[in-house]
Amino acid sequence: MKTKDPPHWNTGVAGDHSAQAERKADNPHATLPWVAQQRRWTTEEAAAALNLQPQTIRKRHSQTGTYFSVRPIKLPNGRLSWPANMMELLITPNPQA
Repeated sequence: MKTKDPPHWNTGVAGDHSAQAERKADNPHATLPWVAQQRRWTTEEAAAALNLQPQTIRKRHSQTGTYFSVRPIKLPNGRLSWPANMMELLITPNPQA
């Protein structure tokens, strides 16, 4: 029994994903256009900016899935990519404190 593809995967022809595969090959973040536009930091860059060891950020991420509510994306090579604007908010002192 053949199952139908979910509607968001449908490219017009049932079972034909060649157009979608081509788009992903050109741009791995084609389904997430906002990712390509954001500035991103590696774990090492984020740790240097926060004056921490990279393992501190990795450990917190492995325990909670975030680093102080900042959620990274996991790249195909296994590395974490952190949104720079959110990490900069962690560096900026809070004037209300």
